[in-house]
Amino acid sequence: MPTPLRALVVEDRPSDIELMTRVLRADDFVPEIVAVETERDYLTNLSRGWDVILSDYSMPQFNATRALSLLQEAGLDIPFLVITGSISEEVAVECMKQGATDYLLKDRLTRLGPAVRRALAEKQMRQQRLEMEAQLRQSQKMEGMGRLAGGIAHDFNNLLTIICGYTEMVLSRLEPESEAVDYLRQVQGATDRARNLTQQILAFSRKQMLETRVINLNAEVSSIESMLRRLIGSDVEIVTHLDPLLGNARADSAQVQQVLLNLVVNARDAMPQGGTLTLQTANIVQDDAAASRRPELPAGEYVMLAVRDTGSGMPPDTLSHAFEPFFTTKSAGQGTGLGLATVFGIVKQHGGHVAAVSEPGRGTVIQIYLPRTHEAYDEPELIPAPRSAGRHSGTILLVEDEDSIRSMIARVIGKEGYRVLEAENARHAEQIASEYSGPIDLLLTDVILPGMRGTELHRRVRANRPSLKVLYISGYSDNVIVEDQDAIPSECFLQKPFRLGDLNQRIDQLLDHP
Repeated sequence: MPTPLRALVVEDRPSDIELMTRVLRADDFVPEIVAVETERDYLTNLSRGWDVILSDYSMPQFNATRALSLLQEAGLDIPFLVITGSISEEVAVECMKQGATDYLLKDRLTRLGPAVRRALAEKQMRQQRLEMEAQLRQSQKMEGMGRLAGGIAHDFNNLLTIICGYTEMVLSRLEPESEAVDYLRQVQGATDRARNLTQQILAFSRKQMLETRVINLNAEVSSIESMLRRLIGSDVEIVTHLDPLLGNARADSAQVQQVLLNLVVNARDAMPQGGTLTLQTANIVQDDAAASRRPELPAGEYVMLAVRDTGSGMPPDTLSHAFEPFFTTKSAGQGTGLGLATVFGIVKQHGGHVAAVSEPGRGTVIQIYLPRTHEAYDEPELIPAPRSAGRHSGTILLVEDEDSIRSMIARVIGKEGYRVLEAENARHAEQIASEYSGPIDLLLTDVILPGMRGTELHRRVRANRPSLKVLYISGYSDNVIVEDQDAIPSECFLQKPFRLGDLNQRIDQLLDHP
């Protein structure tokens, strides 16, 4: 196929311009040429998006050295080829040192086509390298933000656990008609909102436990489509294009629905005057060639979910920050800036990728890629199995390095009838387990402990007590645990902050249902 070529030619001889045009056409180019002879005309045309600049070395009013200098001052990456009737080897070397892409003699213009193709290929490689470097910098920035966010959420969740727990304990001692009950209910509501906020931060930092099963994105869209229609209002039309042959993915259904919900809310906010929201699914195969151009999406099979809106769109500088936490273009009080950051974290934790394309006035499309699995689709259980009531007896080894949290939990579960053995760190817990002569039914431990992980502590204590069950609690789940989902089954993990009733129920379930 002929190659279109926009060339700015610095040349004062029409015959030479015609010769260059013929040579390029003979080499399967379709040249669009604009010729200039003066510095003024050159500067006027320089920023018009040229593929290549072809410049005579010396003319009465202008020369290649000055043209090349002006190009570099403008900061434009345009291949610059010097074409001259005669030039010494020293001058040619000097041109290349100054940044010229190549030089050619006018009596040997058969090299022009290959030289232009090589220059264009080198430019494409430079652009790809710059894009990859920019993607790497963005990835490193997001990783750094994730580590910071996860650490903040961990400490904040510990504080919320104390607030939630003692609020519940005080409420349980008050008469229902007491005025203080209303005040404490307000405290509970505020802590619930704070808990939701930290959950979004944990999603961004990819430090949350996942309950994965084989899902189908079509089923996920269909299951909440009616809710989405109520959410976006009557002035936005939802259109779905769901691939009937869509493959499956292994993912946390609730988290995937959270992704979809966040994307739809974001799209709705971008269309205050109404518009069209399109949900699309498709199977995607990323081959090695495509992966080399998009290293953030490794070669393989994926299922894709795209959410497209006809809203205001985003300029490039806004789009580059779209997935950063707390970045928002909305007015104060209109959003937290965590919606797309949460999407980013959830998808990345599933081993997937998020891509965004947007342009002011032309809307936005967000594409979610999840690795495809050929396992059979798991139909979700519609009716949960009933659970028997807890026995409220047994011995629990409680390990928590935060004194206030340990004291609160010990008090609560002790009132439920359990015998509580308290340890402030893993070494202390090992000592208690080795010296205590009676049975220990449950190890209740924080995930991250000074000097040792809770998972390692469980392995050591269980070596001498094989029937020991475990319940992990944490303000976040450590990367090692996130990556190894089998290390902590979801039923053995409770995210801080938690309600005391949820803690008691989880303990009863673990002790009553092996």
